[in-house]
Amino acid sequence: MSKVKRVSQKDNADCAVCCLAMYMGVDYEELLEALPFLVTKTQKGGLYTEQLQMIMAVWSGRPVSIIHNHYDKDREKTKQILKMLDGTPAILSARSLNYPSMGHAVYWDGSKIHDPSNKKKYNKSNISIYEVLF
Repeated sequence: MSKVKRVSQKDNADCAVCCLAMYMGVDYEELLEALPFLVTKTQKGGLYTEQLQMIMAVWSGRPVSIIHNHYDKDREKTKQILKMLDGTPAILSARSLNYPSMGHAVYWDGSKIHDPSNKKKYNKSNISIYEVLF
């Protein structure tokens, strides 16, 4: 597994953009240069799952799967999902620790969570996943 270069959030709504940059192995600025419409998306509250899925699929050249976990408060389900994703990079969605009414994206490198937040951060022991893109 290659070392992940952490990409930190620049504002409150760009966690998904940061995770995309980590998933693609590029810098934040490189990603915005390649996909300039992302600047507008972060200014309007971030990206939707379907937008992330499309960008990831185009970038990787393969279909991207989504898991919807309707039991996101069930830590056991989250542990099962992370075990299933062992070795598989993914973008995980959870409820924001910093803005409870919002969602938050983190990057999973196949063994470790990389949270782009500059405030409270998720790790394997405190996350409850509600969506996975891989």
